[in-house]
Amino acid sequence: MFDKVQKIINDSNLDIVVFLDPVHLLWFAGFSGSTGALLIGNSGAVLGVDFRYHEIAEDLKAKNIDVYCAPTGNLLKNTLDYFSDEKVKRVGYLSSRNSQSQKEMLEKNLNAELVAIDEQIDFIRSIKNKNEITGLTESAKLNADLFKHIREIVKPGVSERDLAAEIISYAVKNGASKMAFEPIVASGKNASRPHASFTDKILQPGEPLTLDLGVCLDGWASDMTRTWVVPGKKPTESLEKVFDIVKNAKKEAEAHLFAGVSGHDLDTSARDVISKFGYGDFFGHSLGHGIGREVHEQPRLAQNSKDVMLEGMAITIEPGIYIKDKYGVRIEDSYIIFQKKVINLGIDVFSDFF
Repeated sequence: MFDKVQKIINDSNLDIVVFLDPVHLLWFAGFSGSTGALLIGNSGAVLGVDFRYHEIAEDLKAKNIDVYCAPTGNLLKNTLDYFSDEKVKRVGYLSSRNSQSQKEMLEKNLNAELVAIDEQIDFIRSIKNKNEITGLTESAKLNADLFKHIREIVKPGVSERDLAAEIISYAVKNGASKMAFEPIVASGKNASRPHASFTDKILQPGEPLTLDLGVCLDGWASDMTRTWVVPGKKPTESLEKVFDIVKNAKKEAEAHLFAGVSGHDLDTSARDVISKFGYGDFFGHSLGHGIGREVHEQPRLAQNSKDVMLEGMAITIEPGIYIKDKYGVRIEDSYIIFQKKVINLGIDVFSDFF
């Protein structure tokens, strides 16, 4: 990580890079606290924290990172004074992670030119190293176990809320620090809403149940979706047809997934299958996204995407069809791209309809 940021510093003629948001403190330093100031230069980095997080930061023992417990007051200014005796002139920062008022605060405290490096940081974050891939794989394993557990208790009479409660309980009890996002538990007509919130609705035999779940394990997110039929009754032929179309669209995208393919072409490969059967207007979101410390990262798999899939990227593929007031179907897995192969992190989780 340090080498990658150091290259940005040199290529952009920067003195330092500053991270203040929790996501990038976690990504670069492994720091899970909510407040900190991370300054990175050519010779090393310092993580400034206040008394509340000093012991947590000290436990990191991250290479090339010095931990500084700042006195009460201006955390950023105190950390900068500790980090360097020399005046900094050009500072790389993340414009998308800072409001205008925060930018003005940076300018005032650093007294330097601010250079937005969002695109460069997003790109290097999209290429995962060995340790990052291991973290994502372990998170995906826990998420897979979660799906297997929930499948055993899906039955008529259970409410969406009951399932959501069990999902969160199982994830935390088995190692997750939290869910990567609010669980999507959508049955029957609710499944036509791609990002439905769980309700008190009771599951009925033969209706679809869409579960979109992700856990956060050691700071790494996972993401998987399955649409299953609630046991007790066979689904309608039209619902079965839609499921088969979505499943085939996902398979088509998987067949095109390799290092060098564009996010646009991947999206098109799945969208063409759905459109061929007349459901193009019912697939209203993009095909997928990158995943890492956050559940949505670069690259993007979408019609307007110019991103190219590269070795080390972790992405999702999640086609869906949603018919208002009737039903919805989505199937999603996460993948790691290598130079000569692609690994599906959800391959052992039941993905058939019923």
